[in-house]
Amino acid sequence: MNRSSEVPTLILHRSWAARCALAVALAVLGGMGSLVGLTLGSAAASPVVAAAYVPGLGTGPGYCAGARKGGMTLSGSPSIDDVYPCRPLPISNGDVGPPIPTFWPEGGDSGGFQCTEYAQRYLYTVTHGDLANFDNLSGEGFAGTAAKQFHFTLTASTSGLLPAVGDIISEAHSQRDPTFNVGDVAVVTAVGARRITILGENDVNGYAYITMNGKTNWVINPGSRSYQYTYFEWINPAEHGPAIPPGSSVAVLTQLKPAFQVRPSVISYTGDGSGLIGGVDGTDIEHPGHLHWPTYTQQQGVGLGLLWLDDCTPNCAAGTFRSTPVTVHVFAPSAGRFQRLTLTYTYRGRHYTDRRGIRYSPGTGGSPGTWQYYIIGL
Repeated sequence: MNRSSEVPTLILHRSWAARCALAVALAVLGGMGSLVGLTLGSAAASPVVAAAYVPGLGTGPGYCAGARKGGMTLSGSPSIDDVYPCRPLPISNGDVGPPIPTFWPEGGDSGGFQCTEYAQRYLYTVTHGDLANFDNLSGEGFAGTAAKQFHFTLTASTSGLLPAVGDIISEAHSQRDPTFNVGDVAVVTAVGARRITILGENDVNGYAYITMNGKTNWVINPGSRSYQYTYFEWINPAEHGPAIPPGSSVAVLTQLKPAFQVRPSVISYTGDGSGLIGGVDGTDIEHPGHLHWPTYTQQQGVGLGLLWLDDCTPNCAAGTFRSTPVTVHVFAPSAGRFQRLTLTYTYRGRHYTDRRGIRYSPGTGGSPGTWQYYIIGL
């Protein structure tokens, strides 16, 4: 497996050299090497809000060629959420290749297409925020630093838990690596029973594989003196949703277009289209009416309307949608999005309290990701 070696270089103003191995400022930034347990404390730093976000920046198959002369996508053009790893790999130009000014115009990448360059682009695409204080950050410290700035949950391979597709995962020799001179970071694209597939900019075709020999016994590049890693940390960059400008109203996920709306008239909250929330002025599933919001603040919203449910008789495809009064409660605001939805209603003589959360599913093969509700409890 082709892993880059790094040249010790002290660069100022968000340069990228020596990112995937050397961590000159790791002790200051609080990356790996001192992490214990599942979750770290949070720093007071805040991400850049969406006012600074440029849609499409750093995405698409054309990014690599536009970022620097000779840049191109990897063989097979792998991607996740329309973010493509690029080549030539850092090792092919001594880790001090020409600058890459396109992605962050105020700086420049004097280290070529490093693993951190890809992780930063992906983080920016999902959160719409810039990772501050990025100077000389290594791949192994990426997840920890992002967790502190964005207040993400930081999970370690020692926890017995598994990452999910779309998570950003950092790799290190050990939990307490005294040298802080190597490391990597990539994006999870698949999780199997014994193998985790990751995508990044340190491998010839972009993909690498973490082998799980048990709940906490993980390894990548076994046998490699420099690039065998056995300790991993990851974050879910979609944990809070993209940031929005301060003062904007908090929005509700509708699973319609647009996906997030303030005081929405209609909410589709199931994954199969079997449930739709509308208003008392609705007449049928094609005309579900308009949900009324007597309360809507930056902290919560309470809506009153009708819930249209498929009775699935004789089957869901041929069923009839029937309505029942519903109270909608949205709450737990974060990054301009209500993270929780609770529906209270009675259907066929039974009382229900349907509790749901929201999550982001990254797209693959150039397709965009989607926001969806998931069931917390009924």
